[in-house]
This record gives sequence, structure tokens and C-alpha cells, in this order.
Amino acid sequence: MLDSSSAQPYPERRALYRNRPQPSSSISTAAAEYLLGGLRTVSAKIRVWLILLFGVVVLLLAKPGLLLPGLRLYDDWRLGRFASRIAACDRIVCTLSHSAISVTLADHDVRTVIGTVSSASPARLPFGRDYAAAYDMKATFFQGTEAVGDIRICGSLFRITPNGAPFKDETGSIRALIGNPILEAYGTMMEGLESQ
Repeated sequence: MLDSSSAQPYPERRALYRNRPQPSSSISTAAAEYLLGGLRTVSAKIRVWLILLFGVVVLLLAKPGLLLPGLRLYDDWRLGRFASRIAACDRIVCTLSHSAISVTLADHDVRTVIGTVSSASPARLPFGRDYAAAYDMKATFFQGTEAVGDIRICGSLFRITPNGAPFKDETGSIRALIGNPILEAYGTMMEGLESQ
């Protein structure tokens, strides 16, 4: 007489094979079954939403330009936070990289620059591209003796973080109040060096 345990030597393997997903007729269903195979206990409605979410993520990764409106909203949020930090500043010290040139702004000019920075528009380019710009001017905002923040400037573009997306000054105030005085001071310094 055979023992019942010897008649079925591996009952746990048979249970695994019995619970395997059955082959489906469509490729998308098979892909979804492969990706969501471990989620058998999740209801069908949640699985559909997960598949839709996966499709949206794949679409956004395939077309990075679709993310641009959302990234611009994020840039507006970043600029708003920066503007609230510099709102009470009373002095701006502007420098040119790799030189000893420094220009200090006070009073009305500080208010104008802060208003311009606060109302700038995001200048992020689509598809991860960037401007061919050298942000070699730096404006540091001071409240008393404390440096609250700084921007890196190239013409009408500026960045609030060294590698962040740029913003654009539509009014030309940053170029007039920061860029031109620094370039004039640099030109004067170079003329003095050449005449020696």
C-alpha cells in the first residue's frame, strides 16, 4: 500500500503551478500581468489606475517637453520663495567673477532690483536644453550684515541657484543697474592697466 505522502511527492510545487497566471491574448495585458503580477490581492480598479499611471509616466519620460508647464510652475514657486527671502534687503553688492571689481547698490536701486527679481519670468528651455551663457556677474543681497541670497547674472538672464533653471528680466533693470555699472568699472580698470 502506498503512503499518501509518496503519491504526491511535491504538493507545494503543484500548488505553485496551479496559481500561475494564464497566458493572455493581448500583449498589453501580458505586460501588465508581468509588471503587476505580485499585486494579485489588489482590486481590479486599483490595478487599472496603476496601469494608467505607469502609462502616463512612460509618456512623460518619452516626451520631456510635456513636463515644461509643470516645471515652469515649479520655477515660479522657487522664485517666490527666493523673493520672500530677499524682500527686506537693504543693500546689494555686485561682483564680477575673477576680478576685484565691486559695485554696491542701496536705497531705491535695491527696491527696483528686488521688484525686478520678484516679477521675472521662468526662462527654462524645453527638452533639457540650456542657454549658452556665462553667468559671471553675481549680486549678493544683504540685510544688515547678513547675506540673504545671491543671483548669478548674464545679460537679462539670472539664476537663483548655480545650476538651476534661469529666469528672465523683461524690464532691463538688472542689466541697467547691475550689468552696465560692473562692465563700466571693469572697462575703467582694464584701461588703467593698459596705460601702465
